[in-house]
Amino acid sequence: MKPTLLVDRWDASRGGQEGYLVALGGELVRRGVGIRVLCREGAGKGDGTSVEALVPPGGGVFGERRFLAAAARRLEAGEGPVLAPRLVPFATHVQLHGGLFADALEAERESMEGVRRALFDVGTALNGRRRLLLRREREALAGACPKIMVWTEALRSRLRVLGVPDGAIRVAPPGVDLDLFSPDPDGFRPRAAEFLFLAHNPRLKGLRTAFEAVAVARRRGLATRLSVVGRVPRDGWRRIAARFGVAEAVSFEGTLSAADVVLKLRATTGLLHPTFLDPCSLACLEAAACGVPVITTRRNGAVERLGPAGAALVVDDPRDVEGLARAMEEIAEPTRSAELREAALGLRPSLDAQRHFDDVVDWLGVG
Repeated sequence: MKPTLLVDRWDASRGGQEGYLVALGGELVRRGVGIRVLCREGAGKGDGTSVEALVPPGGGVFGERRFLAAAARRLEAGEGPVLAPRLVPFATHVQLHGGLFADALEAERESMEGVRRALFDVGTALNGRRRLLLRREREALAGACPKIMVWTEALRSRLRVLGVPDGAIRVAPPGVDLDLFSPDPDGFRPRAAEFLFLAHNPRLKGLRTAFEAVAVARRRGLATRLSVVGRVPRDGWRRIAARFGVAEAVSFEGTLSAADVVLKLRATTGLLHPTFLDPCSLACLEAAACGVPVITTRRNGAVERLGPAGAALVVDDPRDVEGLARAMEEIAEPTRSAELREAALGLRPSLDAQRHFDDVVDWLGVG
C-alpha cells in the first residue's frame, strides 16, 4: 500500500514539522515504500515519491476549503493510509505535531502582550480559517477518531480527557539523526555563557522572555550572549532586544542548514527554549544528542525525556525570567555544566530517529 502524506508545505529546508515529514517520507522510500504527497506548496517526483501541489498557499478559509476538497478528490477509498499533521476529514492517521489546535491558539494568546493579547480572541473570531480548523478538530474528536500518534504521555492524557479512546492513541517519542547531531569529536569547547535560541516561531517559543532573561542575567554579572537561529524577522525583534537593553548581546543568524546548526550547538553553553507550547521540541532533543544542556519549560513535551535524565533545567512558567536567568547562571558554572552534559550524552542512545521511524512504519501498517 502506498501511503499519502497530506501537508501544507513539502520543504525540508523549513525544519520542524515540514522537515520531519520530508525525513519520514525519505525513510519510507528507503524501506521500499513509495509515497504520494498532496500539498499546497512543494514539488518533486521520482525515487518513490510523487509530489502534487493542489492549490496555491494562502487564501484564508477559502484556500483551506479548496485544498481539502482537492485532496478529497485525489483520494480513493481503501488505497492506503492517509497521514496528516492535524485533525482533518478523511485522514486515517494523524500525527499531532503541534498538539491540539485549540491549545496552540491559547498558547499563542498567552505569548502576546498588551493590546495584541487583549484583542486576540476578537481576531480569532474574525479569522475564518481558524474557525474552520477549530470546528474540524472538535468534529473529529467527537466522532469516529482516526488513529492518532502523539509524542508524549501528557498529550495522550489530554486526548483521553476529551473522550478519545485509548486504543486510538499511540505514543511514539520522536528522535533525531544521531550521525548528524553528535558531540564535537575534539571535545566540548563552548565559549563562556554563550546561549542559543533555535526556533521558527519566535513569539510562541519565548524569544521575548529569552531577551528578558538575558537582561536579568547580565545585570547580575553574567556576561552572557544569545544567538538566535531560525526564521525570525530581524528588525522587529532587534527593537524588542533594544527595549530590554540587550541589543548588543544578541545576534541573529537566520536560517541555517542542519550541519551548521550542529556547529552552533557544539559552540554553545546551552540551548535556551522558554516555550509557551511545544508538544516535543526537536531542537531540544538535537541539543541533548550533541551533549548540550537545555533550559526549557514545563510546556515542552521533551521534558518527559530530558527532565528525568537530568539533561535539562526546567522552569514552570515561560514568563519566569528570574528562574530562566538563574538557570543560565547554573549552566555557566563549569562543574554543573559538565554534569548536565554527561546526563545529555547518557540519554543519547534513546534519541535515535530510527527507533521512532520503526514505530511509525508499524503504526501505518506499511512495513
